[in-house]
Amino acid sequence: MKNIHLKKTQYGFEAATEEDLEAISLYPEGCFCVGDIVKPRNAEFHRLGMGLLRFGYKYFDPPNSVMVDGVEVPVTKSFEAYRKLVTIKAGYYDAVSTFDGRGIVLEAHSISYSGMEDGEFREYYKNVKDLLWSEIFSSYDGWTEDQYNEAVQNYMDGKYGNINAKK
Repeated sequence: MKNIHLKKTQYGFEAATEEDLEAISLYPEGCFCVGDIVKPRNAEFHRLGMGLLRFGYKYFDPPNSVMVDGVEVPVTKSFEAYRKLVTIKAGYYDAVSTFDGRGIVLEAHSISYSGMEDGEFREYYKNVKDLLWSEIFSSYDGWTEDQYNEAVQNYMDGKYGNINAKK
């Protein structure tokens, strides 16, 4: 099933893009269809949230390997794994039981448009910003929280230049 994006006009709903119009044209006129109408959250704010995650990822420096049960295991840097880790550490997760019931696995909540309402995403953004300061940037030499906030703002404004973050 495909999601079709619609925009409200004074005459009703119409396709938001050419792609949506093509998808709608597959149904004959008068065809009865059922769907959920959902107002997505603010796209600009979603972009800022993803920008904040990318900003933190740029400076996220995991070790090359870790010891697990006495065995050295190589570590791969992955944006998706990082996003999930940040989301969990910010408190947005579900605890799922292991097969044997003796442990749990934490699964990150979705931050997609349908995964969070605007208010929850705003809180997520604030929590992630605070988390990135405490877990990554507070350990950089000479950085204050004010400098971090300014660097985040400059990054979000597209002034990506040299931020001079050094561990």
